[in-house]
Amino acid sequence: RFVCYTNVMAIKPLTAAKLAHLAYAQTEDEKEHFKLWKKHTRIRLASLGFSLTLAGIRGGTVWYIAENESNLVLCIRGSDDATDYVNNLNYQKTESFANSNSDRVHTGFWRESFKVWEETAECLRNAHTQGIGINLTGHSMGGAVAACVAYRCWKASPRIEVDTLHTFGQPRFGNFFASHWLGDRKSTRLNS
Repeated sequence: RFVCYTNVMAIKPLTAAKLAHLAYAQTEDEKEHFKLWKKHTRIRLASLGFSLTLAGIRGGTVWYIAENESNLVLCIRGSDDATDYVNNLNYQKTESFANSNSDRVHTGFWRESFKVWEETAECLRNAHTQGIGINLTGHSMGGAVAACVAYRCWKASPRIEVDTLHTFGQPRFGNFFASHWLGDRKSTRLNS
């Protein structure tokens, strides 16, 4: 599904794909390699007109935030290690939010999105308050986690508007109601 870009804050799918690809940090020796990855990523982001604002690894989930003068992009890595594959298999649906009788989401992706949300919510809120475009992207599990983070933004109080969500090879992250919500938003989902 493709979107018409009427919003000047939106990033294009090709830029989102390049940014999502950069999220693949090797994590054999997380701390040491993460320092090298950040250095390399800063150089690559500069060539795309972005700077690295925030980055993290939490429980195997790798994410980073890139910014330029008008956009903030949250990029989330897809499945890359055994922990990620265990999360992929944790597909039983759970309630997304209390008192949500109809919206159910993939338990593993939802838990991973909580880790990212805890680290990035303040940055997302600040960008929203300043009128900076908020864009989310990810590949595979990272796309599903990005969709869950977008859902958290929409349900946040006050609501954080996400300008675009670009996912690549994203598995389904929720039941009909959660997925239908995503279909009504400014999103691009590309699968091979």
